[in-house]
Amino acid sequence: MNKNLYILAAVLVVLLVAAFIVMNMPGEVDTNTEHSQLFLSVDSSAVDGIEIKSPTSKIKLEKEGSTWYVSSPIHYRADQKSVANALHECKTLSVLNLISDKPEKFSIFRVDSSGTLVRLFQNGSKESSFIIGKMGPDYTNSYVRMADANQVMLAHGVLEFTFNRQLKEWRDRAIVNIPRDEIKNIIFHNGKNSYQLAFKDSVWMLDNKRAKASAVNSLIASLSNFQADDFVDSTLTPAPKISSTLSFAGMMLRFAEDGKDKYYVQSSSSTQWYIVQGWQAKELLKSPKDLLE
Repeated sequence: MNKNLYILAAVLVVLLVAAFIVMNMPGEVDTNTEHSQLFLSVDSSAVDGIEIKSPTSKIKLEKEGSTWYVSSPIHYRADQKSVANALHECKTLSVLNLISDKPEKFSIFRVDSSGTLVRLFQNGSKESSFIIGKMGPDYTNSYVRMADANQVMLAHGVLEFTFNRQLKEWRDRAIVNIPRDEIKNIIFHNGKNSYQLAFKDSVWMLDNKRAKASAVNSLIASLSNFQADDFVDSTLTPAPKISSTLSFAGMMLRFAEDGKDKYYVQSSSSTQWYIVQGWQAKELLKSPKDLLE
């Protein structure tokens, strides 16, 4: 073993010893619990508000009737699945270890102002408040702390992925979300060209020619669950120049290419403009050559 390897080995030993001393100083506890306990005592079904504050954003979700909405910084229908996942995490969040009870250690685990503060509300009143810190050493757990307590806990789950999300990820990004069997007819208009895909006598036909079944099935699968990549919440000036439209199931989609491999999209059922990537638009904007056998 050469001199450099000896030095590296000595440095590694020193680091390991230092880490052991820091994590086991008085006031630190690192004892595995044989039976994990729930971190929160809250009825998730009764929660009607969630506030999530990180160093870079503050988002409020509120339940209106049976539907969840983003209420701040905008008002928009929420992604119901994302909210349900967050509430499920709150309901099932279990504590594995008590890690520290020292306020001066909060920054080490990012359960101070650098963490993500989650407030749960019931009937408009705050029910629980806790802080999500960094991931645990095995990246399958998270450090957490009740906002009014000193105990830093290691809890099961990667909570940052569930709660610390961009605003667009809390919004319902569905541009179209209908059953596939509702789509029986699609009219394409692209510049001066128009053509129609129709289901006739158990066969898909493009105008008067038999369409390729695999291509049609792929198109309808994409069209029936068409999701936005982002939202346009300001006035587009100048107004987008519509390059293509699709008409189907009593609605129309308008596409405007912006020249940067993305499209603006608007549905006839809403004034909202969406942004989709070029490849997403091209899954729908098929030419006759793409659809024929």
